[in-house]
Amino acid sequence: MNVRGHFSIVFAGYFIACAAAHSPPPQPTIVQNSAPSGGGYSIFHETMADMTYPEIEAAAKRHAILLWPMGVIEEHGPQLPLGTDIYNAYAMMKQVAHLLKVKAKDVLIAPPMYWGINDATGAFAGSFNVRPSTLRAIIEDTFASFRKDGFETVYMITGHRDRLHNQVIVEGVAAANASTGMHGFVVIPPIMRERLGLTGTEPHVVITEAPPAPASPPRYLEVHAGGQETSILWYNFRALVKTDLLPKLPDTKFGPDDLAEWRKGGATARAKTPMGYLGDPSSASLQRGEQAFHGDASLLANAILKHMELSP
Repeated sequence: MNVRGHFSIVFAGYFIACAAAHSPPPQPTIVQNSAPSGGGYSIFHETMADMTYPEIEAAAKRHAILLWPMGVIEEHGPQLPLGTDIYNAYAMMKQVAHLLKVKAKDVLIAPPMYWGINDATGAFAGSFNVRPSTLRAIIEDTFASFRKDGFETVYMITGHRDRLHNQVIVEGVAAANASTGMHGFVVIPPIMRERLGLTGTEPHVVITEAPPAPASPPRYLEVHAGGQETSILWYNFRALVKTDLLPKLPDTKFGPDDLAEWRKGGATARAKTPMGYLGDPSSASLQRGEQAFHGDASLLANAILKHMELSP
């Protein structure tokens, strides 16, 4: 689930609100997640999981910086897979790594982590939940593994905008830094800083710039599995989007009061959004996905780069 302010999806959450395009343009020539030689697709492609241990040891000796994408497994309407949040976070971090390498930064992508907290969508089949204590423990144990191998710094994003999920990650990173000696940082947009009640000066939090305001703000909320999120997944993992359903999924036409009701979760959220989405999936397009994806990745990369250059 992604939330960009009141009107559009953030991604990690990190981002640019694009005007809806109702007719899909020709497919872009760039395919972000090219299939491995064995066919299919993998969220481990170009991550540490595809490296050998001598390569990891060499990277640690070079003081390489780690980039860790996080997400959840949860329902995303009838048109998107349960893995949407981690697919999008992984693709985003891959692009961020590319942008940082262009700036001569030595970075590695840690294996994506896809267990988390689903408050709003928990009543739907396929929305897996872990306890906050479990999520904190996973962060601490993973940091300990990073540190054991000689790594010192990690930047994290999550493709999931649930408030509790983000709160636990922020708290978990602070605790894991203290217990392991890692320098871990959670990268979040201004809207999430506000939702969590953070000051923006927390030493383990990096705040991105706010995205430019859209030329034509959408009339209704885009929060979960709507046009923006569908577009981004469509751009990166085209075979996973049931595009034949998009014209049949009308805008939910929700406002702030509807959002507050939906965020109560459980049976209330399921009754509020029986189709499992909040927004306008029919507005999705490849062009919108390309534009939003690259805009969001630039905001993330710029925030991390600035933080790297300011850090001692």
